[in-house]
Amino acid sequence: MYQIFFEVLSVIFPVFVLIAIGYFCGLKRIFSQKTSAEINRFLFNFSLPALLASKISQADLQISDHLTSIYACCVSTVIVTIVSIILLKHQFGKSSSVWVGAHAGYRSNMAFIGLPLIFYSIGDHGLSLGAIVMGFIVPFYNILGVVLLVQGQENDKDQNDLFKNSIIGILKNPLIWGCIVGGLLIPFNIPSQNVGMRSLDLLGSISLPLSLICIGLQLELNISYARIKKVFIPVVMKLLLSPLIGYLCLLILGFNELDDVTVVLILMGCPSAVATYVMALEMKVDYKYAADVVLCATLMSFITLPLILIFLRIYGYWTPI
Repeated sequence: MYQIFFEVLSVIFPVFVLIAIGYFCGLKRIFSQKTSAEINRFLFNFSLPALLASKISQADLQISDHLTSIYACCVSTVIVTIVSIILLKHQFGKSSSVWVGAHAGYRSNMAFIGLPLIFYSIGDHGLSLGAIVMGFIVPFYNILGVVLLVQGQENDKDQNDLFKNSIIGILKNPLIWGCIVGGLLIPFNIPSQNVGMRSLDLLGSISLPLSLICIGLQLELNISYARIKKVFIPVVMKLLLSPLIGYLCLLILGFNELDDVTVVLILMGCPSAVATYVMALEMKVDYKYAADVVLCATLMSFITLPLILIFLRIYGYWTPI
């Protein structure tokens, strides 16, 4: 058991160290919140799309062999959303917090936490698989998020305008386009030594460590029991139910490789994405509640993500690289 603990620690420790460095830089004002926002925009618009395009285009994988992973993530997302809506309606009634909480309950921070953790766990092969799964899930996440948050709007005219603007935002989403470009490049079988591909690799390679540092920059530790009680349902949905349903779906549908289990559990077990807050703010729903869910889920994931890795190691789904 001690050996498993140290194996998990060897994977999770670099992730937490980079987050801690980011938090320290924010605490000591080495980077300002403005700088953090600018780095986030750079990662979102350039580095992460380049990483996705590079890994998808060079993936030595047959997508048809890993459709089960995509199905498992989609099924988990739908079930968690439905359960969250039912429970949150009981808690909040007709408040917009119901729809914000349901959004936060399914939307994983796959790009900023999931991909780095997959890479440190199972290496480049797992990173390529994670990028492919993201290529299908990211558009699904965005469309479902728009549908949910529009329900929280009160003014029908504003709803229509916001829905239209949100659809346009989806079409402009750089992560989606990174996935599309990667998919379009697959048939050309471009070698990694190609100057264009090397440029994509170099630009994408900085996204993993820098994204973790940005998580730390945005982290706040001022949390209370009242805030935890309010966000309890979406946090439990995100960190516990989401990976559990994903795992059960894999068992029912079958999977071709052990890496599928690792990728699905890590992606589904990631905390709520910062995009939850951003979309709630833009669509003028309960964005403060979204921020609380993201904060609590991120902090609690420091416990749940190592437990997921321990589970994967004990049952032989993951072997340290």
